[in-house]
Amino acid sequence: MSLRNIIEGYEGRLTASDRRVVQTLLANPTECAFLSVSSLADKANVHTTTAVRLAQKLGFSGYPGLRATLQKEIIADSSPAERRRRRLSHLEQDTIV
Repeated sequence: MSLRNIIEGYEGRLTASDRRVVQTLLANPTECAFLSVSSLADKANVHTTTAVRLAQKLGFSGYPGLRATLQKEIIADSSPAERRRRRLSHLEQDTIV
């Protein structure tokens, strides 16, 4: 299950601070996948414990588990076939290139 799907399962049960962390994570997952918990909290303008508690609320043992899941998603989306599919999906069908 993707992180986005996990988060959607908690819709309506997240605090305003939780939502700021989620918005930060989903706005730039590639960058956030490699941030420390304190760096993520700074970007989201919340306390570090908020990011840790959000990870626990979502079913992870802590922030490292959430970050590992996000990293796995980034790697899976970065496979050569996936990159090519995304690149080709943006092209118009009437072009040669």
